[in-house]
Amino acid sequence: ILSAGDWTAAGLREALTGSVEPSITELKPGDLVFYGPDAERLTHVMLYAGGGLVVGAAGGGHETTTVEEARRIGAQVKVKRWNYRGDARIFLHVKFPGE
Repeated sequence: ILSAGDWTAAGLREALTGSVEPSITELKPGDLVFYGPDAERLTHVMLYAGGGLVVGAAGGGHETTTVEEARRIGAQVKVKRWNYRGDARIFLHVKFPGE
C-alpha cells in the first residue's frame, strides 16, 4: 500500500482514505485500529486479531525504521485488548483489489 513516505498512524490513515470504517461490532481480523486524542491527531495503530485483541509494536518510537534499530532499543510486539488505551478513534477495514 505504501512504498515510501509517512508510516505514522496519521500518515497511514491518510493513505488509506476511502477504506471502510466499521463499528467495533463489525471488526474482523486484519482490520486496523487507530488511537489518538482525536481523528486529526492519530498517534498509534494496531492490527485487530479477533476476539477483542489487537497486535502492535511497543517501545520503538516514531523514528524506528529498521528491525535492527527496534532490537537495539528493546522494542516489542504486544497483544492487548482493543480498548487498552481508551482513545481508540477509528476502525478501518482496508479494501484490497477484488474485495
